[in-house]
Amino acid sequence: MTLHSPGHSRGHLVRCWVPDRGKLHDGRAREAFGLPCHFRNAIYMELMAEGGAGTAGIVELVRAWNLPAALCGAIDGLTELAFLQWLMAALATLLLATWFITSSDSGTLVITTMLSIGNDSPPQRFRIVWGLGEAFVAGVLLLAGGLTALQTASIAAALPISVIMLFMTYGLLKSLSEDNACVPAKAAA
Repeated sequence: MTLHSPGHSRGHLVRCWVPDRGKLHDGRAREAFGLPCHFRNAIYMELMAEGGAGTAGIVELVRAWNLPAALCGAIDGLTELAFLQWLMAALATLLLATWFITSSDSGTLVITTMLSIGNDSPPQRFRIVWGLGEAFVAGVLLLAGGLTALQTASIAAALPISVIMLFMTYGLLKSLSEDNACVPAKAAA
């Protein structure tokens, strides 16, 4: 995201780009409306379950990290009509697939931009190869061990990236402190 977003405002300084928080928070606005509706439904189901509060089973699924089953359970509680349950499950699957594909596409764009040494429009074949590679690795991990294998691989890959990000943060802070354009001009005495 750090490399992908500034690409849309090429040529702007950090001080010009940071106040444009709409780029950073537009997804948060969508989450602020969609997620509370879904969470409210799940909480309502737990509180108003036939066996008493806390017996609907969604909380246990979340605690056991069985999030797909918790999502399906909350969708099933929305309505008794099988068609609407199917429609909501299909919509949730479509939204999750769209999120995964667009995130993967953004990551692929960043990787190929770095590989092509900053070229804003890297060769299409690089993006195709990296995109297929990411899809293949994700598919193999999902087939081999399900979501747990994918989560474990993500956590294992995050440690070296975290160390690299610490060095990058140091470099950014150092260059910002050396950049005179970031220091406000002092008022004339």
